[in-house]
Amino acid sequence: MHCSSSAWLYYHCCLDHDALTSATRGTSVLAGTVHIRQVVPPTLVALVALVYTRQPPSIKVDGLKRRSKLSDCSLRQYKTWLLKASTVSSHSSATAFHLSHGSLPSYITQAREMYHHPRNGSYPRAAGQYYAPPAPPAGHFHLTPRPSRHRPRLTITNFPNELLIKIFAELGLAYDLFLPMRVCREWRNIIRYTPEFWRNIRFNRNQEWPILCLERSQQLLVDIFVFFSAIPLSHVLHILRPHKDRIALLKLHDLDCGQVRDYVSLGNMRHLKSLEVNVLHNHAAGHHGICPPLLLTSSRLERLDVIGLTVQGPSPTVFSTLRELRIVGHVGARRTHDLSQFLNMLQACASLEGLRLLNRSLDAINFDLPQYSRFVALPRLRELTIKGKVRLVSHMVSHLEVGPKVAIWLIAECEEVEDVRRAAVALRALLPSDLQRCRLPILRTANRVKVDMADGPEEVLFITATRGENPDEKIELSLEFTREVWANRARDDQGPVSPRARKRYFLGALRCLPTMFPGARVETLVVHGDVEFVDAATWRSLFVSISYLKILVISASFDNNTSPAFVALVSPWSRTDPSPLCRHLEYIWIRHSRTLDHLEKARRCIAWRNASGAPVKRLCLDLFAHPTSAAPVPDVSKYRAEFARLVPDSSVVEVEVHGPWKGDIDVTEAEFPFGSLIDWSDDDSSGDDMDEDDWDEDA
Repeated sequence: MHCSSSAWLYYHCCLDHDALTSATRGTSVLAGTVHIRQVVPPTLVALVALVYTRQPPSIKVDGLKRRSKLSDCSLRQYKTWLLKASTVSSHSSATAFHLSHGSLPSYITQAREMYHHPRNGSYPRAAGQYYAPPAPPAGHFHLTPRPSRHRPRLTITNFPNELLIKIFAELGLAYDLFLPMRVCREWRNIIRYTPEFWRNIRFNRNQEWPILCLERSQQLLVDIFVFFSAIPLSHVLHILRPHKDRIALLKLHDLDCGQVRDYVSLGNMRHLKSLEVNVLHNHAAGHHGICPPLLLTSSRLERLDVIGLTVQGPSPTVFSTLRELRIVGHVGARRTHDLSQFLNMLQACASLEGLRLLNRSLDAINFDLPQYSRFVALPRLRELTIKGKVRLVSHMVSHLEVGPKVAIWLIAECEEVEDVRRAAVALRALLPSDLQRCRLPILRTANRVKVDMADGPEEVLFITATRGENPDEKIELSLEFTREVWANRARDDQGPVSPRARKRYFLGALRCLPTMFPGARVETLVVHGDVEFVDAATWRSLFVSISYLKILVISASFDNNTSPAFVALVSPWSRTDPSPLCRHLEYIWIRHSRTLDHLEKARRCIAWRNASGAPVKRLCLDLFAHPTSAAPVPDVSKYRAEFARLVPDSSVVEVEVHGPWKGDIDVTEAEFPFGSLIDWSDDDSSGDDMDEDDWDEDA
């Protein structure tokens, strides 16, 4: 669709006068209806609304077949709709859209104050006299009064190029402005000669395109994205060498290891802040399992993300500005770097806030130092993630010293060779053997613990501990099996990911829990999973280790028996001390099957604790029953009245389960939030790919 200069540069927008004149410098509220009196591209209408409100507004465009309330859409969906709208011709005489409340940008209020008419019809004083300014030139914002039957109105008669640039900036960079460039010659020239739109540069198949972007971005800092292509890496670096001091972000993705050879050296880039290098190791290329090093020479780097590489630097100063470091290994990596060298690099990262060692990154390290032989202090660290083999993760943790406010994720990645017995204690083995010497403060300050059986597709078990509900003071231990194990052994009844094996993992976690948090005063314990194999002795051992427990939550599977937990709570502290276990216990929430035997044991437990001077103040029982089961549904009305007499705040809820039982983690998570494992999948923030060949005709 094409439009003339007057259709996009000079058009009339009738704004509500009261809403516009109530603006103050910098901020205001604009609410009302804006009518476009001439035929203009619907994209421009929507973009004006976006700039006015600083958020996706609720828009209704007359003349389009599709009407969309865009305030309910995400920003990316909003941009996609705008691009589609630019290809639709509107033949209506008036196009209207309704604006939601938002802030009027400062450059709009400044233009309004410059050309606003006072009540006497004259312009503001200049040097003590009233004057009439000349007609505004093209490209300036001009407001003129329009008569109205109900209230005065102002009309926009000139639309500035500067404002149009701001509108286009809201839509994106050059790739996102491909369709607006086809609207008319004026729009194309504005986009073409605005350097800010050409900062995002991608290398793929066409090498003329990045050269053109480097030229049109002039002297601005640029972001470079290099994807797997037929262009050799050496040729890419040759193109970038004259502009190396303008590169702020550099991503090298999906490079073949044949291009890397023995090492990767990018040279010194003075303004480089973020660097990502992803090397794919093809076994046919003859790399022999060696992770080549990335030689860092940029002294201002803040974010480093490498896959299939190790990291080296000529001096410790190149690591001093790093804030985020992420290293991912590859299958079959050989141990080519000593642990002492890796610890030296971490010691130089004085500003490090996020450290991620993922997927076989530890396989390339030769652990030549014993545990606790050397500590590396990371005082500014806020997030720590280590994923790999159990023994290697434990060894690496023993050398780290972090502050109290750190979110920690330790992930045990088990392979098929791991048997069920070893995997059952894998979460405890993730931590060093001597926890008294371990310098992770959360192990001694945690007061909330959750044991959670996951449903996969890779994770099978979590143990999460936090200090209060603060997400910054947290440690999460996770047991995972590789995708190959899930694909090959998921249906094996005796395999490592079978339902029976997962029950044993859960039992092993409960048995190891008393030794994992030495000295911690755990007040809240949430257990979610299959407790079929958990007997009264295991529950008692657990309750003895957390004597300060105040809240107990057990969310069991549909057909599980939770009565052993009540049996353990009835037992005394010792033979010489008849006081009950967990004498501070105040709140019990149990989710289990609806059987009279379970309810009777729960009633005896509550009555005994009341008589022993450790009364329960709140009790919640969620009783599950399948409506299609052949067994008769028991009547719990008698127990409901009995629990109401024993506990001031009690509730017995009958829940009908329809279909197969799948568990319900969200029920306990709503009242006792622990958070979930964050997504470690690769995040490609460069946006959707577009063929550079499509640009050749218009560039």
